[in-house]
Amino acid sequence: MGRHRASRALANARRAADGLTADPPARRDAARRHAHRARRRRPADGCHAHRLELAPPDGDQRRRHLVRGPHAVSRHPRDRRRRADPRRVAGLLGVLATEGTEDSPARARLGCPVWRSVVSTTSATPDRAVTALAVADWRRRIAALYAELRAATDLAAAHDHWRRTRDELFAHHPASPLLPADREAFTGLRVKPYDPAWRFECVIQDAEPRRIEVETGTDGVVPFERLGLVEVPGVGSLDVWRLASYGGGLFVPVRDALSRVPGGTYGGGRYLLDTVKGADFGGGRAPWSLVLDFNFAYNPSCAYDEAWACPLAPPGNVVEVEIPVGERYGDGRLTL
Repeated sequence: MGRHRASRALANARRAADGLTADPPARRDAARRHAHRARRRRPADGCHAHRLELAPPDGDQRRRHLVRGPHAVSRHPRDRRRRADPRRVAGLLGVLATEGTEDSPARARLGCPVWRSVVSTTSATPDRAVTALAVADWRRRIAALYAELRAATDLAAAHDHWRRTRDELFAHHPASPLLPADREAFTGLRVKPYDPAWRFECVIQDAEPRRIEVETGTDGVVPFERLGLVEVPGVGSLDVWRLASYGGGLFVPVRDALSRVPGGTYGGGRYLLDTVKGADFGGGRAPWSLVLDFNFAYNPSCAYDEAWACPLAPPGNVVEVEIPVGERYGDGRLTL
């Protein structure tokens, strides 16, 4: 009998004499392995190796853990997750690919939601994508420009910056509303010098609710709801409109008496505010007020190209006085 077996037999005999049962082999082997691993040298500092240890034995159950890593992962059989059979997954995908149509029995059999296809009637051609990206960039630049205007303290310098920036966009931007022939001869927009007397802060007053629907050739029917009106000293009242569709925003156009004069303003009116497109001077100092600066009144895109869809000034935004500041209509043509 070897030394270890003799020692083990002697230990069991002593336990039996004391009324104890012999050490179970599984428990004994587990304790020996645990003591052996406890004596193992740990990895040096900076080493990312993992050390496999055995938890202290608990009856006949043995639980192993992966320690010293960023995550402790249990390896106990009860914690195992059932993995999907790749062949079964491929079979399901094949069924969905061949039978996954609307109200498909295969999808109902698999417990999958039934989808309904929406087929677009317009094709996303490269030209359409380029146009959409160009318009998005134009609006992004206009929004950034008006953010600078709202923060400006020198209004005359800000007005000159507004004019020069728009000249650059009209001359070189791919979304410029100028026709190709007009762009070649373009030297700058006709904008009158800044006059601080035409800047106002107006409180929005209550007005009878009203809704108008503007039919356009490119955007369908665009609905507007009257939010209220403002009284502008020396000018008259102007309706304040809310865009009642996706995007929202405030809209304040104006058509003055110079729209009937050759070389005056655009016959369909000019825009003071069009916040959905970035043209926004923000609120005034008083509650429920708007900043209206007629020096920044500008022509809509359809003044230069009829392909653009532009809401024109409704009757509540037509005034009988001349507004001599802002952008003029370039070549003096009358459209209305």
